[in-house]
Amino acid sequence: ESLTLLWIYDNDHDLPDSLGIDSNLTGTIPSEIGDLENLQSLRLDNNELSGMIPSELGNLINMNQLILTGNNLEGEIPPNLMSAISLESLSLEDNLLEGPIPSEIGNLQSLNWLSLASNNLTGEIPLEMNNLISLYFLDLSSNSLSGDIPNNFCDIFFINFSNNQFCLPYPDCYTEDVTGYQDNSNCEEECFGTIDGDLNFDGVANVLDIVELVTCILSSDRCDICFDINFDGTINISDIIILINIILDN
Repeated sequence: ESLTLLWIYDNDHDLPDSLGIDSNLTGTIPSEIGDLENLQSLRLDNNELSGMIPSELGNLINMNQLILTGNNLEGEIPPNLMSAISLESLSLEDNLLEGPIPSEIGNLQSLNWLSLASNNLTGEIPLEMNNLISLYFLDLSSNSLSGDIPNNFCDIFFINFSNNQFCLPYPDCYTEDVTGYQDNSNCEEECFGTIDGDLNFDGVANVLDIVELVTCILSSDRCDICFDINFDGTINISDIIILINIILDN
């Protein structure tokens, strides 16, 4: 139980690895690792590990680094993992994880590196992530996260939200490199009130909605995805024409 460092990883490059070999661990992560109460760093990246992340890893309250990148881990991120409150670096990217980001992640207030990229995570970014005031690296790219992108991470050194399902508008503080491509198809149903073309949600589609759309097109700000009436990825004169036809048909 006096073990402080457990590294069995493959760096995925032609460089020396943890054991001087290309590790290729299979099977599941033993829950008994959670008994190593003095463990400070656990690296099992780029193996062939499967199954779920043991919730017992949350017992490792002295662990400051957990890297499980590049395996075949599945299931949800266990909320109990967020009891490892000394974590400074948490990397679970490139696995098969699904479900939401646990709200308990807000407990990791020492966290400065967080990568959950390239999984199948869904749901919204939990508000509790606002507690992660020490973050300088955040990668949530290539998941199925949805909802709105918060503006609380504007000052982070590296951030990537690309390849998710976040809805426009995006905070102005993020560049297009940060937001990248987003699948907005699920945002369509949120675009109108009870009447199609009601962009300002006043209960009627009329000339005021046309004014809203024209103002959007002429503005230098990125417009709400709802203003892309035909959902072709571009907000332009074609959307105005379609909106006029909607109003005339009402």
